[in-house]
Amino acid sequence: MNNLLRLLTCVVLLSLTACGDKTETSETDNLFKFKDYITQHTYGTKSITTPIQIELAQPLEQFEITQEIPSDYLKISPKTSGKLIVENSSTLLFQPDEYLEPDTEYTITVHLHKLYEDIDKAFKNY
Repeated sequence: MNNLLRLLTCVVLLSLTACGDKTETSETDNLFKFKDYITQHTYGTKSITTPIQIELAQPLEQFEITQEIPSDYLKISPKTSGKLIVENSSTLLFQPDEYLEPDTEYTITVHLHKLYEDIDKAFKNY
């Protein structure tokens, strides 16, 4: 009887801990929130030679097609130097000067407030 009581207590404790509130600490991709500005971007595991591409929902009329623009429109972590090109009126292409590091996660912030005028404060950076 004692063993049965111990077993039942263990099962109850395991059930309570297994059913606890699970909060995920990783940041989710908020592309849907920014759908008026960004339609898609490079994500997932890619070749170290592949440029980073950002598709914009609204055309950039202030730039010429294939124009190189200052790379301060993007922030890349870990820091990477390269060229930022307006491939067409709604595509930004970042071509690193050197190959990206293998097995490294890169985080890119697009400074939308530098690309578009009169943007809401909540959408300044993607």
